Amino acid sequence: MATRSNDTGLLKKHVLSYIKKDGGALIPELKGAARNDKSERGWKHPDFAYLLMPVKYDPTPEILTFLRANDRRYPVTHNQLPRFLFPEGHVLVPMHEEDHLLEGHFIIFVLKHTYTTPSSVFSTGKGSRKGSNAERIGINALSACPTAYGCIQARHMLNTQPEWERIDGNFNAEKFYWSIVTILEDGDEGKAHLDKISKVVFGNNTQPPLSDDSEEESVEARILRHRRERAEAVTGGVPST
Repeated sequence: MATRSNDTGLLKKHVLSYIKKDGGALIPELKGAARNDKSERGWKHPDFAYLLMPVKYDPTPEILTFLRANDRRYPVTHNQLPRFLFPEGHVLVPMHEEDHLLEGHFIIFVLKHTYTTPSSVFSTGKGSRKGSNAERIGINALSACPTAYGCIQARHMLNTQPEWERIDGNFNAEKFYWSIVTILEDGDEGKAHLDKISKVVFGNNTQPPLSDDSEEESVEARILRHRRERAEAVTGGVPST
């Protein structure tokens, strides 16, 4: 818990410069107390709302209005992948929901900040490990759990909650965490995501060993099902041996 509080506190000081890919100013700009108290983040601010919204929804002003109003037709739950995990402008392709996962600038910036140093966030080279969390815990690549931890930290920085909480409306951060872990620990596809994000964050391909309710289909179940269905389509429905 202390580690999470420390990480959150340090991120709060830098996160506004991570919202835009180029580190540019927010529109509208947050000034004074609004830079720190989070009350004007979340669905209230278009830049934060874009990153928070599920990638399945088109980022139109109309849909953002519905999300801001908590419209039941546009639920936001832990079983939907948020846009901050994907590159800006990403379009979801059915059956390929995980394409470009962890390639969004915001999650990359948060992971760099958390596991290397804030000074390495906008660097395209190898992130510095000297004095970093990565050096302290002895890692030079990301496995599923540290990556998922970065994802829930990233989302918390975007919402309006002043302190970290497990529940944010219909979004359960704990379930989201385990969804990401499951996706990243499954097979070659999961390893490929981890190899790619590790290279971006640390500048290498070293990969450590991976750690071992609702009626809505969970995101990890959906992606694993998509993988099986794609494989069966290639083999003509004959299970691979």
